[in-house]
Amino acid sequence: MKTIPLSVLCLALGFAAARWLPASAADPVKRSAPAAPKVTFTPAKPARALSMEGDWKPDAQAWAREDPVGFHRWLVSRGTPPEQGLLHALFSEWVKSDPDAAFEAAFNLPGDYGREHELLMSMLNHSLGGMAGLKTAMKWAPLVDEQTKVWSSPPPGWMKDMPVEEIKARLAENGGPSGSYVSMLAGFFAKDLAKRDLPAALDWMRTLDHGRRGIFSGIMETWADTDPNGALKYLAEEGRSSEQWDAFAPLAKLAETDPRAAMDWWEQYRGVPDPNCVRKIFQPWCDRNPADARDYAMAIEDPALRRHCVSAWVAKAKTADVMEAYRSTEDSATREALVTSLTQVGRGGSDDQELRDLVAGGTLPEVTAEMAAGISRNMAQRAPAEALQWTVGLPERLQAAGMAAVLGQWKDKVAASQAVENLPDGPAREAARKALTPKSN
Repeated sequence: MKTIPLSVLCLALGFAAARWLPASAADPVKRSAPAAPKVTFTPAKPARALSMEGDWKPDAQAWAREDPVGFHRWLVSRGTPPEQGLLHALFSEWVKSDPDAAFEAAFNLPGDYGREHELLMSMLNHSLGGMAGLKTAMKWAPLVDEQTKVWSSPPPGWMKDMPVEEIKARLAENGGPSGSYVSMLAGFFAKDLAKRDLPAALDWMRTLDHGRRGIFSGIMETWADTDPNGALKYLAEEGRSSEQWDAFAPLAKLAETDPRAAMDWWEQYRGVPDPNCVRKIFQPWCDRNPADARDYAMAIEDPALRRHCVSAWVAKAKTADVMEAYRSTEDSATREALVTSLTQVGRGGSDDQELRDLVAGGTLPEVTAEMAAGISRNMAQRAPAEALQWTVGLPERLQAAGMAAVLGQWKDKVAASQAVENLPDGPAREAARKALTPKSN
């Protein structure tokens, strides 16, 4: 299975959410598509067997091509769950020659075979190829959507040599694409179509009753690369409200050359807090010109948008620069955003120590017990004894949460208890003792 790149993930987020209902190991799923032929597999004694010694994959793939039903019967007759590689070797070949039988068998595997979610998605991808493959994928995808929690990109070139108008017609059946996998295919197709004929891609999308969101995301991927200003003009003047969520693609492209214009567009036309999109647009500016990015972020009027932009800047800034910005403003909301973001980001090196000194020094009134606990918890994952000593030095209002965080991470409870008893008398030891005491129901 290929790992989804960031661009594909952003595309996939625009599609309809899948329903994740993984099959139970104790109760295997018995499902079939309404139009699928009933296939009955009898685990009769096979006339052939596969040696699992050495490199068995070539023999397994050859057998799967020649006699997938016999291969399946051999797997079931063994009475023990096979290696997942065996399942993939069988079904990746079987689905090409007899997809209905292959999917029927996959959905009726014994429960202890531990059918992987990846197997079903892999079968959909292997079934693609020509119009018949697209028809098969659309037929079985709804059942796979119910079972899988893993998406993988369709194979490169799955649309090659397929007539564009026939793909459009197939994807437009029943009003348009529905379900996670088919919506993903439609998005990839729309992205490819937009490269060849952007107006045609938009016109096709407008003819559909549903599935438009994923298709528009695909179109926008291409449009953002070729003409980000044109894409933003469309979104501002004609785009539906749901389509404007895809503005991050052209805005990120525009931000490469004019980040201020990108942020101004977002604030004017969206203004809706969305930290992922804001980071996508704003953080490149923080890399190239952190001072300008800081000044812009701290001057934003909308408090939610300002908080997200400040957070994006802090993630790239040094602790000393964040504190300089903190001292330069009297606005309490901005100060809180700076401190909150500072304590939520792993700093590393001298920045990390400087942050700990600031929190332990008690000079930042915006620091909450939860923030201090977060730092204590992160320290305790690497060095619990050191984290305990640092937490002892916290202001008393922060100690209880900090102690609970450290002791919750400390796996060696005996060592933790001894360390607590070795603490000097005082509120810190009492807070630590309370954190060690099991809570009664």
